[in-house]
Amino acid sequence: MDYSVNFEVMKELMGLVAGLLQVHIGVFGLEGTPLDGLGLPGMSEFCESNRRRDPAFWERCTQCDRDHLQQACATGTAVIYRCHAGLYECVIPLLNRQNVYMGAITLGQMRPAGLDTAGDPLLQQLRPTTEEQMRAMAQLLKIVSEYVIRHDLIQFRRRNWSVHAEKYLEAHWRQKITLAELARHLGCSASYLSHHFSREFGMPLRSYLRNLRLTKAREMLKNGQSVKETAQQAGFYDEFHFAKAFKKEFGFPPGRLTREAQY
Repeated sequence: MDYSVNFEVMKELMGLVAGLLQVHIGVFGLEGTPLDGLGLPGMSEFCESNRRRDPAFWERCTQCDRDHLQQACATGTAVIYRCHAGLYECVIPLLNRQNVYMGAITLGQMRPAGLDTAGDPLLQQLRPTTEEQMRAMAQLLKIVSEYVIRHDLIQFRRRNWSVHAEKYLEAHWRQKITLAELARHLGCSASYLSHHFSREFGMPLRSYLRNLRLTKAREMLKNGQSVKETAQQAGFYDEFHFAKAFKKEFGFPPGRLTREAQY
């Protein structure tokens, strides 16, 4: 499954962020290779010089990048680490609306504040950074990554059946839709849909419908609807099961949104 990139807007956005933070930023695709065409600055002179001088340095650098890109892909969360040369780096995964990994934004090549740079003018040129500052920059880039997804700056090229499936599920989310029923609507076999649905949406049909109902329920609660009414309309067995599923998905009880809607 390949994807499309709005290079014009991505180039402008990443350039603004890199200029604001004064850091090295990269964007990696699904295969773990940098996306060309964004016009971002290359690696620091420190890293470039060491890579040219020592082939083993290059290999360690490449492996370090690969390992932490895979970690971000597996966990779906930002990964802050010290590279093999001791510099601060960070990987922020790009997750689409179905929570499927699409690539990552990286920042780094910053030396830890207080690191001894005596005798290495190239190391002295790197921006000194604390771990707290790294966490703040990672949080900012997480917001940037959500903007990228929300505005479809990077998106999968969807198959026609998946577009129709998404529209059908959006229109009938209150109903108990089975795999066989959805397959009949799409004009394909249940076995084909069972095999391809998770690959396209990042989760089985049952999980997708559950998440869709919880998302709809959250909007109902924000509009002032009671937890009990929301549980019934969202198709949950009872209020207890709804509250348990809601908290597991969003990290807080549904009653919080009800109380906030009253003010």
